[in-house]
Amino acid sequence: MDFELARYPVRSLSWGANTEYREGELIVNREALRDELRAEPLIDDVELNIVRPGERTRVLHVVDIVEPRWKEPERGSAFPGSLGRLSQCGLGRTRALDGVAVVTSGSLPRSEEAIIDMHGPGSELSRFGRMPGLIVLPRPREGSDPGEFGLALMRAGLRAAVFLAGTTEQVEPARTEAFSLEPGRTAPPDLPRIGYLSFAYSHGIGRQKLFYGQSTRDIVPSVVHPNELLDGALVNDGYTKPTKNATHDILNHPMIRELYRRHNREIVFAGMVLANHHATYDEKAATAFHAARLLRHVVEADAVVITKDGGGQADVDLMLACRACEEAGLRTVLVAKEEAGDDGTAMVDIAPQADAMVSVGNCPEKVRLDESMDRVIGGDAFLGAIQGDVAGAVEIPVQNVIGAIDPIGGSTLMARAG
Repeated sequence: MDFELARYPVRSLSWGANTEYREGELIVNREALRDELRAEPLIDDVELNIVRPGERTRVLHVVDIVEPRWKEPERGSAFPGSLGRLSQCGLGRTRALDGVAVVTSGSLPRSEEAIIDMHGPGSELSRFGRMPGLIVLPRPREGSDPGEFGLALMRAGLRAAVFLAGTTEQVEPARTEAFSLEPGRTAPPDLPRIGYLSFAYSHGIGRQKLFYGQSTRDIVPSVVHPNELLDGALVNDGYTKPTKNATHDILNHPMIRELYRRHNREIVFAGMVLANHHATYDEKAATAFHAARLLRHVVEADAVVITKDGGGQADVDLMLACRACEEAGLRTVLVAKEEAGDDGTAMVDIAPQADAMVSVGNCPEKVRLDESMDRVIGGDAFLGAIQGDVAGAVEIPVQNVIGAIDPIGGSTLMARAG
């Protein structure tokens, strides 16, 4: 499959009479965008804000973050199944606005706090604090089911992303990226074949990813093309966990990009399997078995990188998959965020075969955001157990700064000797 991503850098974001992209400037007609978002039946109205790097602004209750994407209508939606009809992802050209974020915000049942700081230490922890953002705060229609409204809020972010990226239709891109991977193509025989096993959050509305619009709760381990994830097949509906893997992260998937970067140079990127996090041990064990079987006999990998998409319960999936892959003859490397509390325990489960692991950060570790803010968007109090002045200095777990810990490898935290 050959996929081309056309990139349009955004250096400034502002309101204007027309929605257009010109030479790095993204100008948005606020009322036209509000009309587009009110097309969602469960959305009564929408508050829209623009935030810019360096401003003393804090965004609360972040639900998702989306990179603006657009495809020619005959090729279908930029997020097929989740928004619009089903169509194949990972083929042809998709246009992307680079360096700008669509951020949805809302307080939903069981939602965990996630913030973006545009100034101070929080902005240094997350790339989303260093790029201009369009903040979307929908208000539900009276009587709306909260879970269904959460899905509508998710679609509002996708709608806004498509609306903005549509400005590039008649514009030549600043650069293009090509992603080409065909399992049957000849590869250097002396290079190791590396597969990728990606777990997806999978516990129902607000606690899931959507794959072509279908809840990952309902999928079985499947061989998928990595281009599909880079092109909008997988989106986030996971606002009930603090370490959120936003749709923006998936569209710019750091693990897939790194495997592509090394493809046919240091390794052969053999392919990938997408699996879900089940609720029971027996289901988790079966998923691990079938994922290892596919990686060994269909992807024909020699070794596997495995990432999880959840907290402590996901450690069980990670370790069962490690054991199953090693028993199938595949060497494994695990990439995991830690949940190390005061007792120092970093993982709730461990397998003897787990002898190569990479940490992307310790979720409950506290960080102090010591800059006061002039503007707070999204609410007047933190969600959950976080206490403090929403506009002032506050100490919070690093996982609540969205983007600071990225389970698929995009964060930049590192350990330092004490």
